[in-house]
Amino acid sequence: MATRPEWVGELSQAGAIVRTTGLGFWWANIPAERWPNDPNWRQSLKKNWNGIYGDRRQEIVFIGTDMDEVNLRRRLDACLVKGKTLALAVAVAVLFLGIGTLLCLALPRLLSHAA
Repeated sequence: MATRPEWVGELSQAGAIVRTTGLGFWWANIPAERWPNDPNWRQSLKKNWNGIYGDRRQEIVFIGTDMDEVNLRRRLDACLVKGKTLALAVAVAVLFLGIGTLLCLALPRLLSHAA
């Protein structure tokens, strides 16, 4: 998926079973004149629109019982890459993904967080 930023993809895991699926294109890659004309649809799209990435985003869903949401959020937040560590992560990504993919995916975010 990292080499196909125009594609919507899904990675799902249930127990030991892991599946990846390509689901189509992000709307940001579709010319606006080809979008549905339904105002409700457009409002829904606008709700998740980002000035740099369009409708591209990552979502994570946990399904289960008796989960400690506060603790789970705290542990996930601790995994976020920030500051100088982000710069190192970008350098490593260049080695594995190539500079073209990196520029498309990470550089705008890196620049916005570098300040």
